[in-house]
Amino acid sequence: MPVDTITNAKLTGYQRAARVLLTGDAFDVITALQMGLVNQVLPVEQTFAFAQQKAAKLAAKPLGAIVETKRLMKAGERAATEDRMNEEATIFGKMVTEGAAKEAIAAFADRRKPDSSRF
Repeated sequence: MPVDTITNAKLTGYQRAARVLLTGDAFDVITALQMGLVNQVLPVEQTFAFAQQKAAKLAAKPLGAIVETKRLMKAGERAATEDRMNEEATIFGKMVTEGAAKEAIAAFADRRKPDSSRF
């Protein structure tokens, strides 16, 4: 799942976002729950019934109320998130052509660890 810097930091807090975004460390579902990236963790066999129950609950509510509530919740953050994501895309586009990225791609192709000491 792509995670932009502004959303990740708002959901998890700066320290946790920095750990994930700067180190690239993988984490398990329990950590994702603790960080606030997911709301609930269920056994696989319960997920479909849970999703159906939540969908039915939402479907029973007035559509207009749901749409407007979501719009209001996101309204203040939309512009900031779009600006940050555009900035991230620009920076990524620049960085992907630099030596560190080329070394990472070459290392991947050669099945070795990249040597980042030169960058």
